[in-house]
Amino acid sequence: MRNRESSPLFYRANVRRGLWNVLLFLCAFPIVYELMSEKRYSYFSKDGFQSIDAIFSFYGLVGLFGSLLIIIVARVLSFFIRVGEAYYNDDF
Repeated sequence: MRNRESSPLFYRANVRRGLWNVLLFLCAFPIVYELMSEKRYSYFSKDGFQSIDAIFSFYGLVGLFGSLLIIIVARVLSFFIRVGEAYYNDDF
């Protein structure tokens, strides 16, 4: 049985539980805050309820789709710039 101090910090049960709680709070807080805020201000039009940036979670969706686009572009580029496994065998 391993001693509590001998195990690495992030493998300890209480540290992992605390980190999960912090992660869940950081994920839930922006959603709860946006649900509780009644007025959504639009930066693109004078009337906030007719503009697309005034909808619920607009900037979160922009971040999600932007990240997905970056992942897709990286996957496509990796197809074209991939080299064989033996490419670096004769370097030394």
